[in-house]
Amino acid sequence: MSAPTIHPAVQRDRSLRRLRDLTFTSAVGAAGLLGVFSILAATTIPGHSDVGATTTTAADSNAGVSQPAGDDSTAGGGQLQPPAQAPVRQPAAAAPHVVSGGSR
Repeated sequence: MSAPTIHPAVQRDRSLRRLRDLTFTSAVGAAGLLGVFSILAATTIPGHSDVGATTTTAADSNAGVSQPAGDDSTAGGGQLQPPAQAPVRQPAAAAPHVVSGGSR
């Protein structure tokens, strides 16, 4: 006995449906892997910390700083005073040399 013959149009429709399902599955898998790799990279890259742990208020950041008695000019939003002496500009050693392009 031979296998029943399938009409070419039906075979084409089945193949296209299978291709569409494979494409959809690949897209969902790629999106899932992107999410996994993003979380993995965010937790393992050094130099980054949790946002909640670094958030401080202005009162907390000045908690260890003591102000001289009677000097409340900036605490209430007053004007800042200019420095007693302007900063001195240091002479530059050498101009930086920048090269763009590939290596030799």
